[in-house]
Amino acid sequence: DDDDKIVGGYTCARNSVPYQVSLNSGYHFCGGSLISSQWVLSAAHCYKSRIQVQLGKHNLELTESTQQFINSAKVIRHSGYSSYTLDNDIMLIKLATPAQLNNAVQTIPLPTSCVATGTT
Repeated sequence: DDDDKIVGGYTCARNSVPYQVSLNSGYHFCGGSLISSQWVLSAAHCYKSRIQVQLGKHNLELTESTQQFINSAKVIRHSGYSSYTLDNDIMLIKLATPAQLNNAVQTIPLPTSCVATGTT
């Protein structure tokens, strides 16, 4: 059971986080979020010049019928990123081809309006 990897963590239900991706360079090294069919948002400290993105995976150790593998076409770190302070630790990855959206692969849901300050 992997529930003890993060304090208070638990194994997610299959396809419950369809925007979560795995960044690979021969091995899983970081995660990211699918923000459109062709763009992934991740952390700049995860930068590599070439990245293969795995989408639609629930268990990284298994071959799954829902998985997609797409190479990066471009990897863009924030120009103000500092590996010393981790300021601006953000990066965009453009996929070489758009992801095929389905039950297991979706873009991250973003709010359509702002919450008023002090109301949550």
